[in-house]
Amino acid sequence: MNTRIKILYVHHGSGIGGASLSLINLLSSLNIEKFEATVLLLQKSDLIDELNKRQIKWYLVESIFYRKFYKYFVHSEADFYKWYNPVKILLRTLYWTLSKYFFSKIELQKFQVEIIHLNSSVLIDWLYSSKKSSKTVIHIREPFAHGYFGIRKYFLVKNIDNYADKIIAISEDNSNRIGLKSKTIVVYNFLNINLKPNLIKYDEKKLKVLYLGGDFKIKGFQTIVESLRFLDDQIVVWFCGSLQKKSENKRDLKFILKIIYRFIFKNKQSKLYKELYNSKNVKIIGFVNNPIDYIASCDLIVSPFSVPHFSRPVIEGFLFGKPSIGTNVIGMNELIIDKFNGYLFPKNDSIALANLLNSLKGKNELLFELGNNGRQRALNLFTSKNILIIENIYTNLTSN
Repeated sequence: MNTRIKILYVHHGSGIGGASLSLINLLSSLNIEKFEATVLLLQKSDLIDELNKRQIKWYLVESIFYRKFYKYFVHSEADFYKWYNPVKILLRTLYWTLSKYFFSKIELQKFQVEIIHLNSSVLIDWLYSSKKSSKTVIHIREPFAHGYFGIRKYFLVKNIDNYADKIIAISEDNSNRIGLKSKTIVVYNFLNINLKPNLIKYDEKKLKVLYLGGDFKIKGFQTIVESLRFLDDQIVVWFCGSLQKKSENKRDLKFILKIIYRFIFKNKQSKLYKELYNSKNVKIIGFVNNPIDYIASCDLIVSPFSVPHFSRPVIEGFLFGKPSIGTNVIGMNELIIDKFNGYLFPKNDSIALANLLNSLKGKNELLFELGNNGRQRALNLFTSKNILIIENIYTNLTSN
């Protein structure tokens, strides 16, 4: 007789990002004698290969609503809909409402489970239907934005309060923004301490700095690029993440429209690209699905976010004894303790970042000490022992 607790994980993303990696870590660490996991994907995802490797059951939503029309209602510090775009707000509100009262119910009625675990705050619209049939857990992986007047935040938090049985926040900052302390528990994202990376030997005599944000503004693209002009020659920045292609088909109408758009709206971005590609302090790595090899091979991580964020590369760096430099945005000090396992600098201050990096070149003993402190912190806070907290949540929910 199967006495395992059945859990359905609803996942939103299509790529292998922080939420996907965290879900994989959770599922890989789950006690299979006590829990039976199934994943419902809202988009065709790169996660499928990882689920197949681990023999985890998954399903893709069948509704054409989710596959073709549905857009998430995002309201985080990283992204929320601006007041001057009322059409987008109205459309996303319509999608959200249809999902909440109709389409999510159709998808969920196919599953008989004790717990539904929603893997992001963009899935608040699924709470109502989830609550009808199962205990509900929602994972808050994004720092909620207050917004202009706080109306949208109030509405979303009210739905969480009404329909979620338990809230898991990945940081104290995320928890504080929700404000539902009685229902919320902070469980940091965790790592697999048994990872065995392949070390990469580039620029052995230089201070090797790893940046993993691509050209995303919120991840500090402008700050890191503008810092390049102030860096000493003995420093190289390994630049990972998605980038605009250097060469495109110039006969393509789409390319011509892009050029016009960039000229009018993105001239600054174009200058940043030019500076990036012309810098002698950069090694372009580009997009990588799994950056662990680079994290283990660099000397330090830089995470120059312009908005509050839980930086997964920072804790991954700590695991391999790599110190981190991050901006002083709210919540970053939960990960980086200034002058203990890394350094904090004012956000958007490229000169301050460059000065920090220049001051660390040749300081191998200091980097080792900072990195070792980071590793000890990672072993205390960011390992798979955190799965026991989540398992206890599941057990307590089903025993009530």
